[in-house]
Amino acid sequence: MVTRELLEKYLPDHSGFTVRHIEEKKDKFIAYMDYHVMNDQGYYIGYIDFSLHIPKDNPEDFKLRVHRKRSHYLVRYYDMRWVLEEALSYDIGDMIEEIEAKRGEDVA
Repeated sequence: MVTRELLEKYLPDHSGFTVRHIEEKKDKFIAYMDYHVMNDQGYYIGYIDFSLHIPKDNPEDFKLRVHRKRSHYLVRYYDMRWVLEEALSYDIGDMIEEIEAKRGEDVA
């Protein structure tokens, strides 16, 4: 099961990602995040404001929701969505591995 501690450990807070707030609901966590977009020269040119909805019992079914009105970089938003989802899927996959490892320890 996903916990706040695991989310704080595994959600990226580097490489352009910022975790602003994690909210706990009955059946899921919602992480409010930003991704800061850089151009080819390495300058920040805006950000994408989004939330990550992570079910407590099934974290691999996370949903990414972009807050378009609060984002400052929408020109290439559709190009960036797959980058965000893929990057976050690796972090959530690492978290799932830890959850499964703990389950294995509990069974043994």
